[in-house]
Amino acid sequence: MCTGSGKEYARLEILVFMCHLVKRFRFQKLIPDENIVVDPMPIPAKGLPVRLFPHKR
Repeated sequence: MCTGSGKEYARLEILVFMCHLVKRFRFQKLIPDENIVVDPMPIPAKGLPVRLFPHKR
């Protein structure tokens, strides 16, 4: 089974986007004491909503 180059390109695009997001913004959880549900992996109960603040240059 072959995987196309488009799949790898999409993965690279996501990595570049996430890199820019992490470098340019500061994250703040909107629900600080949110419960964690384990089913089968631990995930935040309400999906971990965040607020983004630009880094000061």
